[in-house]
Parts: sequence; C-alpha cells; structure tokens
Amino acid sequence: MVENVRRGSRLVDALARSHYVPPLALKMLRVGEESGEIAIVARRTAEFYEAKLAERLDRLAGVVGPAAIVAIAAIVGSLIVSILSALLSVNQLIG
Repeated sequence: MVENVRRGSRLVDALARSHYVPPLALKMLRVGEESGEIAIVARRTAEFYEAKLAERLDRLAGVVGPAAIVAIAAIVGSLIVSILSALLSVNQLIG
C-alpha cells in the first residue's frame, strides 16, 4: 500500500486494494481526499467505527455475562448432584 502511494496512486485506491477497509469508510475517505479534508474525514470515520465497535462489544458482554453465570451454575449443580449421589450410594451399601 505504501509503495502504491509513493508511486503516485491515490490513498483511497491503495486502501481499496488491501481489502481491510470497509466500503463505507472507503467512500467517506474518498470524499475527504477529493475535498482536501482527509484528516477531518478520517477522524470522523474512525469515531464512527469506534462507536460501532463499542456498541457491539456492549452487546457481546450483555450476552456472555449471563451465559457464563448459567454455565457455572450448571457445572456447580452437576458437581453437587454427583457428590450427593455418591454419598447416597455409600449410605445404601451401609444400610
């Protein structure tokens, strides 16, 4: 990508070839490059995607937290049941 820009290619075209930048970001950066305000547009684009990432991470944390509690409760419950069943079987052998 750096070599393409050094050879005179546009930054947005070099980013498009890398396949790491989303299409909407490419469109926004292209407008910024054409208007001469690429720094401002790049900052706004980064803020947009940062907010989007934070929202997705909040959703993920909202799902993972309760799922972890249920999983831990199931593990502890199965341990208690196995210990109690072992105690009851020993008690039946004695009695």
